[in-house]
Amino acid sequence: MSKYFKLNEDTFSHILVHIPHSSLYIPKDMRDDYLLDVKALEEETKVMADMYTDELFGSLFERYGGLRLDVSRIFLDVERFRDDNKEPMAKKGMGFAYAKTSMLHDLRTLKYRESIAEIYDAYHETLNKLVDEKLRAHGKCLIVDCHSFPSVARPYQIQQEYDGVDICIGFDRYHKDEKIVTGITDKFIQAEYKVAENFPYSGSMVSSKHYGNNKNVKSVMIELNRRTYMDDIRTFEKNGNFMKVKKIIESIFGKN
Repeated sequence: MSKYFKLNEDTFSHILVHIPHSSLYIPKDMRDDYLLDVKALEEETKVMADMYTDELFGSLFERYGGLRLDVSRIFLDVERFRDDNKEPMAKKGMGFAYAKTSMLHDLRTLKYRESIAEIYDAYHETLNKLVDEKLRAHGKCLIVDCHSFPSVARPYQIQQEYDGVDICIGFDRYHKDEKIVTGITDKFIQAEYKVAENFPYSGSMVSSKHYGNNKNVKSVMIELNRRTYMDDIRTFEKNGNFMKVKKIIESIFGKN
């Protein structure tokens, strides 16, 4: 088992829960690469993390199996393309190994880039294998890609205006599960949340081995506006709606 990510290899269900950005942890043996002081680095990890998504989606992860990254995304972002030439965010210094902060200031020198790339490769190899196991067991796999997004846009974000969106449902059309997208949308609308498709973020994580070539692998991204469950501006604490959001999420997949 890797010390950088957690695998739940349960295959009783075709659902695979993916939680890539919840952690605040930066490995101590590679922390000296960062250019920020201790307080600023701690703040940056919180600003960039999808905080508490490991709790919001945690029961689904334990029930259905999946993969969770246990290091901060400012150390490694497994949802970026490995090749910077293919990754649009690399132009902002935010490829799979970030060199810039959320404010587009210098973050680190990337002297450990090769070591970080090895962790990236191990993670994606593990994801590919888990999807293969789900396919063997069920003939299909649904990846539920679990995220949140800032209540107020930061300079690094491509989309800067999205104030009216509470929930973003993302998907790649080739890997879209129409029934699941509709079901998620309906649940949140019934709870009086404003839902958008592929806005302000688009797409959803698909295992690299199966991307664009296996329609039995479906994927849906759930992006929660952080204001729906926490204060992401000052305290970084959960708010009074945390359990409400958690229960809605669990109700969507409760009978799968």
